[in-house]
Amino acid sequence: MRGKMMLPVSVFLMLIVVAVVPTNGLYLYGKGRVLYVGGSGEGNYSSIQQAVDDAADGDTIFVYSGVYNESVLVSKQIKLIGESRDSTIIAAAFGYAINVTANNVEISQFTITGGSYPHAGIVTYEVENLNIHDCNFENNDCGLFAFSSYNSIISGCDFLDGFSGIVLAQSHDMMVSDCTISNITSGVFSKYAGNISEFEGCGISLDGCQNVTISNNQITLSDIAISLWSASHNNISLNTLHDNTGGILLAPYSDYNIVFENTITQGGSFGISVQGGSFNRISQNDIEECGGWCGICIVKGWSQGNNISENSIVHSKIGISVEGVKNTVYRNNISLNTDFGLYLGSFLATKCRGNVIQKNNFIDNGVDASFCTPVLSFNRWIGNYWSGHSSGPKIISGKMRIPVTPFYAIELPWINVDLHPAKEPYH
Repeated sequence: MRGKMMLPVSVFLMLIVVAVVPTNGLYLYGKGRVLYVGGSGEGNYSSIQQAVDDAADGDTIFVYSGVYNESVLVSKQIKLIGESRDSTIIAAAFGYAINVTANNVEISQFTITGGSYPHAGIVTYEVENLNIHDCNFENNDCGLFAFSSYNSIISGCDFLDGFSGIVLAQSHDMMVSDCTISNITSGVFSKYAGNISEFEGCGISLDGCQNVTISNNQITLSDIAISLWSASHNNISLNTLHDNTGGILLAPYSDYNIVFENTITQGGSFGISVQGGSFNRISQNDIEECGGWCGICIVKGWSQGNNISENSIVHSKIGISVEGVKNTVYRNNISLNTDFGLYLGSFLATKCRGNVIQKNNFIDNGVDASFCTPVLSFNRWIGNYWSGHSSGPKIISGKMRIPVTPFYAIELPWINVDLHPAKEPYH
């Protein structure tokens, strides 16, 4: 037909052969080649680094099962794929197992081990579009450390043993999802006395990050499951955290974060702790058995504008503890906590003003609510349900604190009042 050119059959068959038949150990797929490491065929490489050095952007390196004692520098835009995540092992020769310095890199189906401080199993610096998935990280001081990176995904990986699991620093627009993290504790780091890090003992840590999503991960047996340090506008949702010393920590100046629909059980000290963060939304989390301190707590006098809503907090020492200014506690189910359902104030109670406690269920707590707040605090209790309270305003007993010196104050018995408590629990 006019305007179209038909290829001869011989040329068409030749193109098929070139696409599927190995040439000097290289298979051709589309734009890139496939280089093989550790196999027995002609042209296979004996080390991963040799293959990376000979690769070009767009190539794929396939690594057969085996143990590779290397520290691999990935400086090209390639795919690095292992034959099996359980049997294709990169054991760090020094410092790191893999160091990624190029954009558009994919790594999958490896066991990464032996990463040692101050490096990590995998380290990245100023890269974008990194995709690490379906890998095991075992016995690294730090599993993965990404600095100043963005538009990247870590998914479907297992992190076992070490002093930190995943650390993202000064990075943005990242996702950590569907990972399993266990046994991340500070004990491993003790051999580095004098170099204690804020990431020590943390399953996932964000430092100075924005727009990071941490979702659908399972974290157990760690000091702190998830920690944020000066990290804002991040989303932590749908994670399952069990038997960690602490659940989710929002350290000072972590603002405007969303902590949503996480399940936290047996959080030894706390479930969710906002320590100097503001305007965070903590919503629809299920928290149980935080016997050391509290299910959810807002601490530091400069914490303000946080919203704690529609959470369930049961069987903890204190359900919710609030310090700071103009925080809102709204429509939570606070039940069966041993000491207090809700407590306003802190050790020094320097600032605990203008907080609103509205439409919560207080059911069968040791003491449903109490406070120790400064004079003229203007905290408001509005329409809460109080189990065992029959009618009329609900009196909340507590203390008023009158400072004498910066570290000493007189405490006097005082009351707050919920003028119109609910007659039935909220659903």
